[in-house]
Amino acid sequence: MTNSIPKEYQILTNLNCNLDCSYCYEKKCKKVNKIEDIREFLEACFERDKEKDFDVNVTFVGGECLMYPELLALSIDHAKMLCEKYEVGFNGASISTNGTLITTPDVQEFLLKYKHDLHVGLSIDGLKENHDKHRVYKTSRKGSYDDVVAGANWLFENYCPHRIGVKATFTKDTFDDYAKSVISLIDLGFIDIGANLIFEGTYDQVFGMKVARQLIDVGEYLFKNNLQDKVKVFQLNGFEDIEGMNYQTSLGHGNEGRNACGSTEHMTCLGFDRKIYGCNRFCTMDRDDMHVGILNKGEIVPCNHFLKEQIITQYKALPDECQSCPVAQYCSACVAIPYEYDNDPQKYLDEKRMCGWTYGQTIARMYFANGLRGLEN
Repeated sequence: MTNSIPKEYQILTNLNCNLDCSYCYEKKCKKVNKIEDIREFLEACFERDKEKDFDVNVTFVGGECLMYPELLALSIDHAKMLCEKYEVGFNGASISTNGTLITTPDVQEFLLKYKHDLHVGLSIDGLKENHDKHRVYKTSRKGSYDDVVAGANWLFENYCPHRIGVKATFTKDTFDDYAKSVISLIDLGFIDIGANLIFEGTYDQVFGMKVARQLIDVGEYLFKNNLQDKVKVFQLNGFEDIEGMNYQTSLGHGNEGRNACGSTEHMTCLGFDRKIYGCNRFCTMDRDDMHVGILNKGEIVPCNHFLKEQIITQYKALPDECQSCPVAQYCSACVAIPYEYDNDPQKYLDEKRMCGWTYGQTIARMYFANGLRGLEN
C-alpha cells in the first residue's frame, strides 16, 4: 500500500439496463465493451503509470454491469495478473449496480468467487415509496425496491459489511424524506452510505438550511443508537478529518490546487469504440467530443488536449466567491456536469448551483464534530 492517491481505472462495461430510472443521466444504448479492448486498456494504463508509485482500483460501471458477470470476471483476473506483473498493489474492484440481478444464480456465482476482491455499491433510494416512484423496470414499469433489498440481504449474508455500500439519490421532491430514507438504509444493515441530491438541480442557501436539518436528524439517530463510530454517511461523517476540519484554510479546494474529483488526473475511463475519457460521466452523455484519448496498439494516445487541460484546471474557473469560500474543499463538484448544459461550461460554474447543498452539509458536519467532542469530554 502506497501513500499516493490510487489510480482508478474505470471500465464502462455496457450501457443497456433492465431499469428505466427517471433521473438517470446516461444516454442508453445496447453496446457492450469487448474483453479484448478491456485487456488492452488495462495493459496500456499499467504501462503508462509503471514509473509511478501507485495502487490500483478497477471500477466497473454501466448501464447495469451485472448483466455481464463473465465479462467482469475476465477483467478482474486480468487486472490482478497485471498487478502481480508490475508489482503494484491491487486495492480491489468496485461495481456499481442497481441490485436487481443479485439473486440470479450466475451473478451469485460470480460474486462469491470474487468476494475478497469486490466492493459492491447498490442504488437504493431509502424509502420504498420514493425508490419505486423513480427506479422502475423498463418493461413492466413496476418498482424495483423489493428485488434490490432481496439482493442486499443476500450480500449481507455472504459479504463483509465493509465491502457493501449504498447510494441513495434525491431530488427536491423527495428531499423531505431524506433523514427517514437514510435511517431506513441504516436499519437495513448498511454501514457505508452515500446520499446525494442530483447535480442537475439548483440549491441555494435557504434550501441549505433544510439540508442541514435533515442531516442533523441523521446525526441524532447515530448518536442515540451509539452508531456514530460504526456507520459512515459520507455527507455527514464520511471525512476522516471530521473532528479537525479547518474551515479557514481551504482555498483552491484544500490548498491542493486541483478539483474535488480526480477525473483525467487519477481517473481514466474506457468507453466504447476504444475511446478514453476522464470518467464515466463524460462517456455516457449525449455528446461525441468528450474523449481525451484513443486506445491504439497498446497505448493511450492523447487527444482533445484543450479539453483535458480545461477539465484538470476547472477549479480555477470557479467564481471569485467560490475561490475564497472557507468550505470550498467540501463543495460537491462534478467536472463533467458543466458540459451537459451548454457549449460554454463557464455558464454552469457561474451559477453556483450546489452552494446550498455544501452549505447545509457543512453545518451538519460541524454539529456532528461537536457531538463527537462532547462524547469524549
